[in-house]
Amino acid sequence: MLRRILSIIALIALASPFMLHQGCGRADGLAVSEQDEPSYRRGQSLLRENRLNEAMLAFSNVVEARRDSPESHLELGRIYLDHVKDPVAAIYHFRKYLELRPDSDRAKQVAQLVDTARKDFARSLPGNPMGEQIDRLDLMDQLARLRNENEQLRTSVARLKSDLDKARRPGAPAQSSASYTQAAQQQAPASFVPKPVQPISAASSQERTYTVVAGDTLSGISQKVYGTTARWREIFEANKHQLKSANDLKLGMELKIPAAPVSQ
Repeated sequence: MLRRILSIIALIALASPFMLHQGCGRADGLAVSEQDEPSYRRGQSLLRENRLNEAMLAFSNVVEARRDSPESHLELGRIYLDHVKDPVAAIYHFRKYLELRPDSDRAKQVAQLVDTARKDFARSLPGNPMGEQIDRLDLMDQLARLRNENEQLRTSVARLKSDLDKARRPGAPAQSSASYTQAAQQQAPASFVPKPVQPISAASSQERTYTVVAGDTLSGISQKVYGTTARWREIFEANKHQLKSANDLKLGMELKIPAAPVSQ
């Protein structure tokens, strides 16, 4: 009997390292991060090769294997939103990311993706019953951007006034008007010194480019170049080589603007 007990103890001791290794990397295991999961790395590689269906399967494997898989949920949400055109599934995965990482640096961006997916879903409804509400949301986005630009302008004007007062004090070195003009251009926010944007006429058939400035959104750019916010997706589709999502705009980015006569 004693020999049998000792044999069982020896078997348990031999099996323990194997069991511990198998548990690593899962939500109830140890050490291995989500980005180190083989399925996650494979999903990223497949994304770069534009093999979207296989990438979705790889990220889904991570979600099934781990309770803590925010990055895989985020990647799945982007695929559903930008490629599969399934905003409902996209919203689910974006919300799972926010549930798992509510305080992350990207939480605000993901919340914006949820809003974009909600708008896409509303537009897909028969008869577009929420059309006015969507237009109202777009206008609210533009209003918020304009308010931000206005605050930046006020700050720049106050700074220039302060510099001018200092220059007018007795004993201050003289400064030419050209110097003040140059200073104003340097201090003004980027959104106030872009090249002027002329709306595309209905007869135009030439593709153009647009440089992203502070506060820009795709709907806002659509308003600038087409005179309507409704054609933001055409701009997104024309620039998918550099935009992962509709909210992936970066200051100074050059966007292709499709020619005007495109069926809406």
